[in-house]
Amino acid sequence: MLFNSYLFLFIFLPLVLGIYYLCGHLHTRLAAAWVCLASLIFYGGGTLCLCWCWLLQLPSTMD
Repeated sequence: MLFNSYLFLFIFLPLVLGIYYLCGHLHTRLAAAWVCLASLIFYGGGTLCLCWCWLLQLPSTMD
Protein backbone atom coordinates (compact mmCIF):
# COMPACT_ATOMS: atom_id res chain seq x y z
CA MET A 1 0.00 0.00 0.00
CA LEU A 2 1.34 3.41 -0.94
CA PHE A 3 0.65 6.77 0.69
CA ASN A 4 -0.93 8.07 -2.52
CA SER A 5 -3.17 5.06 -3.17
CA TYR A 6 -6.94 5.31 -2.92
CA LEU A 7 -6.98 2.42 -0.46
CA PHE A 8 -4.78 4.38 1.93
CA LEU A 9 -6.46 7.76 1.47
CA PHE A 10 -10.10 6.71 1.61
CA ILE A 11 -10.13 3.57 3.76
CA PHE A 12 -6.99 3.03 5.87
CA LEU A 13 -6.28 6.62 6.97
CA PRO A 14 -9.86 7.59 7.97
CA LEU A 15 -10.30 4.28 9.78
CA VAL A 16 -7.05 4.62 11.72
CA LEU A 17 -7.62 8.28 12.59
CA GLY A 18 -11.22 7.67 13.64
CA ILE A 19 -10.29 4.83 15.97
CA TYR A 20 -7.31 6.83 17.23
CA TYR A 21 -9.49 9.75 18.32
CA LEU A 22 -12.07 7.44 19.86
CA CYS A 23 -9.37 5.62 21.82
CA GLY A 24 -7.76 8.94 22.78
CA HIS A 25 -10.87 9.92 24.71
CA LEU A 26 -10.68 6.68 26.69
CA HIS A 27 -6.98 6.37 27.35
CA THR A 28 -3.86 7.88 25.82
CA ARG A 29 -1.83 4.67 25.94
CA LEU A 30 -4.61 2.79 24.18
CA ALA A 31 -4.54 5.32 21.35
CA ALA A 32 -0.75 5.00 21.09
CA ALA A 33 -0.99 1.20 21.00
CA TRP A 34 -3.60 1.43 18.24
CA VAL A 35 -1.38 3.67 16.10
CA CYS A 36 1.54 1.31 16.67
CA LEU A 37 -0.52 -1.68 15.56
CA ALA A 38 -1.88 0.20 12.54
CA SER A 39 1.62 1.20 11.48
CA LEU A 40 2.74 -2.43 11.70
CA ILE A 41 -0.09 -3.40 9.38
CA PHE A 42 0.68 -0.53 7.00
CA TYR A 43 4.41 -1.19 6.81
CA GLY A 44 3.73 -4.90 6.51
CA GLY A 45 2.17 -4.18 3.14
CA GLY A 46 -1.38 -4.61 4.32
CA THR A 47 -0.83 -8.22 5.27
CA LEU A 48 0.02 -9.73 8.60
CA CYS A 49 2.48 -12.30 7.25
CA LEU A 50 5.55 -10.14 8.01
CA CYS A 51 4.19 -8.42 11.10
CA TRP A 52 4.89 -11.33 13.44
CA CYS A 53 8.58 -10.44 13.78
CA TRP A 54 7.70 -6.80 14.45
CA LEU A 55 5.17 -7.89 17.04
CA LEU A 56 7.96 -9.69 18.85
CA GLN A 57 9.78 -6.37 19.15
CA LEU A 58 6.73 -4.45 20.33
CA PRO A 59 7.21 -5.04 24.10
CA SER A 60 10.67 -3.49 23.95
CA THR A 61 9.23 -0.29 22.47
CA MET A 62 6.56 0.05 25.15
CA ASP A 63 9.03 0.47 28.04
